[in-house]
Amino acid sequence: MQLPFGVYSHLPGAVCKLHKSVYGLKQASRQWYEKLSMVLLQSLFYKKTGESVVFLAVYVDDILLTENNEAGISSLKVFLDYTFKIKDLGQAHYFLGIEILHTDHGVLLTQRKFTNELLQEFDCSAAHTVTCPLDYTMRLQPDEGEPLIS
Repeated sequence: MQLPFGVYSHLPGAVCKLHKSVYGLKQASRQWYEKLSMVLLQSLFYKKTGESVVFLAVYVDDILLTENNEAGISSLKVFLDYTFKIKDLGQAHYFLGIEILHTDHGVLLTQRKFTNELLQEFDCSAAHTVTCPLDYTMRLQPDEGEPLIS
């Protein structure tokens, strides 16, 4: 692309920097997707109607939906499918690096996989857990004890 008429540059071979993508180029769809993902990066929506509470978490093109009323979930999924054509993958097991475990007592959220990968990355996967030697109920005071010398 050459510089537009009236624009002068003392640099030979100067080009224009596009601030918007040009449709039809290979990069156009990627530019649009990057701008869209910045808008939808992390969003949590909720709605409370009487006793019903709905939570909808959106991350790029993934949606996590929960509600305290099964009929409400079904109707919302029908509405979302009609509007956006969604695919229901069933109960969530993993979302944004958080493992979701369904138990008889509720839902347990862990980052076990992330922690294991972190331990492997720093060659600490063979390390063993230990109990903290300090009494965790003891309150520490700033004016008690000997200060540490660095």
